[in-house]
Amino acid sequence: AYINAPNALGMSALHLACEENLACSHEDALRCLLDEYGCDTDLVDKRHRTPYDLLVERRGRRSHAHRACG
Repeated sequence: AYINAPNALGMSALHLACEENLACSHEDALRCLLDEYGCDTDLVDKRHRTPYDLLVERRGRRSHAHRACG
């Protein structure tokens, strides 16, 4: 399906939403991509990362930034 089509970096719409999910601001978009469009959660980008990997990575960056500022 087109919703899973990768960009030049091998990232799907779900990859991009997970990567940009700073401070959980994209939660509704993530739910829509998963629940309504059935995005494939197992796709890997050119760096061999799944959307979940990017979400965890982003969460770690957010936590680190919060500790540095707090």
